[in-house]
Amino acid sequence: MTIEVRCQNNFFGSNKAQIASPFSLKLKSIFFVLFAVIPAVYKSKHQNPLEPFKIRAYTIFIKNKAVDMRYCLECGHEAEYKVPEMDNMPRLVCPNCGYIHYENPKVICGTLVVHESKVLLCRRAIEPRYGYWTVPAGFMENGETIAEGAARESFEEAEASVLDPHLYCIYDIPDIGQIYILYLATLKDGAFGSGVESLECALFDEADVPWDDIAFEAVSRTLKRYFADRKAHNSHSDFPVHQDLISKDKSIKRY
Repeated sequence: MTIEVRCQNNFFGSNKAQIASPFSLKLKSIFFVLFAVIPAVYKSKHQNPLEPFKIRAYTIFIKNKAVDMRYCLECGHEAEYKVPEMDNMPRLVCPNCGYIHYENPKVICGTLVVHESKVLLCRRAIEPRYGYWTVPAGFMENGETIAEGAARESFEEAEASVLDPHLYCIYDIPDIGQIYILYLATLKDGAFGSGVESLECALFDEADVPWDDIAFEAVSRTLKRYFADRKAHNSHSDFPVHQDLISKDKSIKRY
């Protein structure tokens, strides 16, 4: 079955009659919703009518609401970037209620979990770096200490309970606004599994670590420091605390 569609110099093409299959009609309808209806509805609700509508449909929700947020989280009024009084940095300020939206670095907390001579790594089941190996780590939550967050991430990602955690590595990553804080701990009873954010988890000797498939630069540096410290010290309690800056570097695949 075919259907005749007449279009008049719009999204579907010229003003000539066209013959379209039900499949092609469905496909065109999807594109019409993505590139015409959604932007129009979103613009009517959120976009300043005096500003040109520059963002395509499939990026507008990310660009306008997450990356380039311009509306007050307190009252919903359109906000503006400026330097507030007694400040020296541009902030998103609401001219209606005066609320100042501060954007500050995120804290990543995690644990290098050790069992006997091996380290526990998780293969990521989520982006970024899906399929790559990392230590159990993630964003710190409100209401918890850094050590509590590191222990929580160990259980969530590797079903691992940790013992005797020591602060081990701190990394400043200003280019992406993150601070990595990693602990060193032993694995309770040698027991672990795989959480929902991990494809698999495994214990690795130094020689078996998949160095080319480590997800993040901070994790790679931490592993190298651990194996070096293990050769230089008899006990984890003697290991030094490492603090480092991971600066912008094109050779780094992922911070």
